[in-house]
Amino acid sequence: GGGGSGGRIAIYTQQQYGFSGEVTVYGGSSRDYSAGGAPGTVFIEDNLSGFSTTRLKVHSDVGESGKTKASTVIAEDGLLYTYDEFITKGDCIIAFNGSTSEIRLRKLTADKLAMINIFEQQVFYPKLVEGETSQWTSNVNLMIGPQATVVFPAPLFVDTSITIQGRIVVQELVIEQGGLLSLSNTSF
Repeated sequence: GGGGSGGRIAIYTQQQYGFSGEVTVYGGSSRDYSAGGAPGTVFIEDNLSGFSTTRLKVHSDVGESGKTKASTVIAEDGLLYTYDEFITKGDCIIAFNGSTSEIRLRKLTADKLAMINIFEQQVFYPKLVEGETSQWTSNVNLMIGPQATVVFPAPLFVDTSITIQGRIVVQELVIEQGGLLSLSNTSF
């Protein structure tokens, strides 16, 4: 049989020193490596900078063990997901629960291996930092479903794979060498 998914860990620190350790929640492996478990999540809320900061990490070890990719579903109370930093590492598929969810990320750190699925009527705001106008270089693969929307706050530089079946809002679009932008007849 297949491996079980990684756990869900939450770390809350109220002191200004924060948590400096490393936590991993890899999915379990299977005997034949055909169906490994999805990676878990690590949520950290600390006070390192003098005010509350939230980070969510999804780290997969699929590439190291040859396991088949599995999906990690991020499920919170309510329909608004807001993280100061969202960190992905490794080859995994990530989805957010709720067909009308709004996902706001101040910083997205990734190694170009993960795929984030935005589906149904979800709205995704990567790198939402008020007052900052620079550029957003794709560091994660995106799958944007037919009714979903992604709003890029700055020029978009694509050097991963972005599949658009829904809507993107962008000021400027540059496809870098090695980047792939796929549009369908439902894109707008």
